[in-house]
Amino acid sequence: MQLPTRADFFSTSLVPTTVPADFECPISLDHPTDPVKLPCGHVFDRSQITTHLTQPHSNRCPLDRSILFSLPTSEVPLLPDRFRQAVVTRAIRAAGLAFDQPSHYDSFDFALTPAGMARAVPSAQQYLLGLTDAPNEVPSGPALLSAEFLGPRVVAMGNIIPALAAVNGRPYTVAQWRTWRSMISRLPRALARRDKQVMDAMVLLTILCGYLNPLGSSAEADEFFCDEQTPLTIDMDCLLLFIGWSSLGCWGERARRRRERRQGAARRLAGRHCEV
Repeated sequence: MQLPTRADFFSTSLVPTTVPADFECPISLDHPTDPVKLPCGHVFDRSQITTHLTQPHSNRCPLDRSILFSLPTSEVPLLPDRFRQAVVTRAIRAAGLAFDQPSHYDSFDFALTPAGMARAVPSAQQYLLGLTDAPNEVPSGPALLSAEFLGPRVVAMGNIIPALAAVNGRPYTVAQWRTWRSMISRLPRALARRDKQVMDAMVLLTILCGYLNPLGSSAEADEFFCDEQTPLTIDMDCLLLFIGWSSLGCWGERARRRRERRQGAARRLAGRHCEV
């Protein structure tokens, strides 16, 4: 099916809807004055989602990252889709994350399940396929830190990013891989400590940066966090933003399930008949 243009999407695909009194827009965290539903089913305040989707390179739902409309030619990724798909697929296999090699990846000390990794790898793949050359869209809104949900996604992206660099002719040195692994291995404890907490996604990214590189812990780690935009800082941005978007989506999914449970309970109560 052909995707609409951005202009057509705004004119036809933002469907007005009603929301409960306690509903909060996932972007503004306020009750929406003009709630609209996207084709993927998620609800936002019209002005908030319009502002989000008019940013350059932005054509995805902020919660589940589903593609909503086609981008103008000036905003499409520089790599053709088929080429990007082939490169990412090669990186997934090189990282040991293909379905026929499920035990060849680094777990970074996370406790993982096969089912969790089976969901995490396609999520990481879809995220990478939607990127421009450098990730620049920062998530904002309520993020849920679920260690069970985020752990496999950290592992998937943590393995794919160095493999993708190698596929693109930029293999990590032994020291860079050791540093990358050491930093990511700090996250299990950080996520477990804050498991089930809700915070703004941008605050989450700041906290994670502190865990990954506390006060410039080493010159090697600083390579991934320096002020200049380098291939290694882009790699770290990619990992952090993926965690941020995943946490945002996790909160949205929990909110959707709670809303459906409340609506189901209300329907059951409305369907009861008192007998005298």
